[in-house]
Amino acid sequence: MSRPGAWAFIILMLATAMSPAPASALPAGTTMMPMSMPINGGSGHHGGSTSTGCNCNIPEPVATAAPTPPVPRSAGGQESSPCTRTAIPVLNSLAGTPGRFSGIRRIYKKNVLDHPVRAAVYTTIVAIPGIDIAGIAAELSMNRETLRYHLGQLESATRIVVLRDRGIVRYYENHGRYTLLERKVLQHLWNPTAKDVLSLVAAQPGITQSEIASRIGVTPPTVRWYLQRFSGDGIVTGQHEGKYTRYTMVAEAGRFVPASTSIIPDSAVPA
Repeated sequence: MSRPGAWAFIILMLATAMSPAPASALPAGTTMMPMSMPINGGSGHHGGSTSTGCNCNIPEPVATAAPTPPVPRSAGGQESSPCTRTAIPVLNSLAGTPGRFSGIRRIYKKNVLDHPVRAAVYTTIVAIPGIDIAGIAAELSMNRETLRYHLGQLESATRIVVLRDRGIVRYYENHGRYTLLERKVLQHLWNPTAKDVLSLVAAQPGITQSEIASRIGVTPPTVRWYLQRFSGDGIVTGQHEGKYTRYTMVAEAGRFVPASTSIIPDSAVPA
């Protein structure tokens, strides 16, 4: 090979190496067949109508969707569905009535009696001071667990006061209607025997233990036990005269004690 021919061969090889790779050749006689391309909203692989395209590697242009107009809001806190244009409810703003959040109302001193059941519990306590939970449940035919909840709310709101004594819990109206001494008197009056003893002491100041026992038909030790409790609570006072102790009721405690001069008729009292 001559020198000019050799240089031409080298230049041809370099040009071939630097040029892009040629497209894949098709066999002679081969034709390009169109293929069906699904478009959005049809019944192809994704559902939709088809359009004729080619099977080359060039991507088909995608139509840009028009911007969705804002969804109009209808009256009454509703807005239209973007698909059906029918009204659907929407959440209202959390800023609403003071004391409410997500439908739950907080309980304050001013609104604690707005609940009808809680108001009924309070009314029962006002009408029957010193009543216990069993008595309230019987009066209102209420479940005790529900009743305990409402009693706790009333006590937290200082609508009622609670007096606990020897395992018995009794409820009273608050706001200074009853003094501590009066609440103790009302507590004792729930016991029939204690009520009889107090009634005799209120009716006959200076009565003795043996006289009370003969009047109500119980043993002297039983009367002594009640009188010791009353003295400890400051309801009665005892004054010793020889071998006897005469009992008198404190003036403040006599407000709720029904005075009775004869629990058992005198004819039934042994001579």
